Amino acid sequence: MAFVKQYRHPSPTIFLIGLFAFLMVFASGAFAAAELTVIIDPGHGGTNVTGTHLLKSNSSPNNATSPSGLREKDLTLELSREIQRAFESERASNHAPKIRCILTRTNDWNPDFAERAKVAADSLNPGALVSIHFNTFRHGTALGTVAMIHSRFFNPNHKADLRFADGLTAVTSAAVRNFLPRSSAMDSINDHHIHDGTGAYLFYQMQRYPQLDKVPKCFLEIEFIDRKDVQGKLLDQRLVTFPVIAKAIADYISCYLQENPHGSSVLSQPQDESADGKFLEEHKKAESPFGNSAFIDWFLGAFRRPNLPD
Repeated sequence: MAFVKQYRHPSPTIFLIGLFAFLMVFASGAFAAAELTVIIDPGHGGTNVTGTHLLKSNSSPNNATSPSGLREKDLTLELSREIQRAFESERASNHAPKIRCILTRTNDWNPDFAERAKVAADSLNPGALVSIHFNTFRHGTALGTVAMIHSRFFNPNHKADLRFADGLTAVTSAAVRNFLPRSSAMDSINDHHIHDGTGAYLFYQMQRYPQLDKVPKCFLEIEFIDRKDVQGKLLDQRLVTFPVIAKAIADYISCYLQENPHGSSVLSQPQDESADGKFLEEHKKAESPFGNSAFIDWFLGAFRRPNLPD
């Protein structure tokens, strides 16, 4: 006589516990995968030159000083911390994209460019990198915000980086003009004039890491600080001015990554105006380097206050 072993169905409680555990593991993995990291690089730092020109990692401690003696290296760290705080505030919002912001340095020291690039390479899902700087030019004869990207001769992602940098310059300049109405957004520049054509060492070091190939990246020179008006209206009031500028930068990057969750990898492909939102539209209008991007237009309106006293 054959005996059939009786099969017992698992209890509903055990089944629900198992299902809940599976869903928690799946959800945590999905959230981690969706989270992007923005790397903010506070330019310069410390007291000594680090790295070497031979290894293309040389980083100088400070390149610019204001009329009152404020140093670029200190201002870049202060503004970068504000940008990080702006991202943290966005992160607390239920409507904000999942973006984590890290800094390549958090105090007064000078990582060389190989070390700065490694911070980006080691980050979880790098989404964008911006190196924060302040500028000087011929005894205070220049005024404005400018970005620098890697030369098209070495950068297959040049078009995408240019779009990213142009938009970032526009919104940063609009925030600066709250306090310096005569400031302006300058055209983004290439780095082919640096280091005898090699370009910026940060970009060179980042090219060592394939995971950073499609990450939008630029240097952002906030303003020329060798001017008395910049000193008085922007730097001396930086407890007020820096949070405004930082929020403009953080909001722009967040919106950019919402439109392009894989960073520049979307933009490096042949353009399809029906895909990935308005930011992918080609720059068809000669009078506007930003095409028809609605969120850039919104930023320009949000951060420009008319009729401010000069």
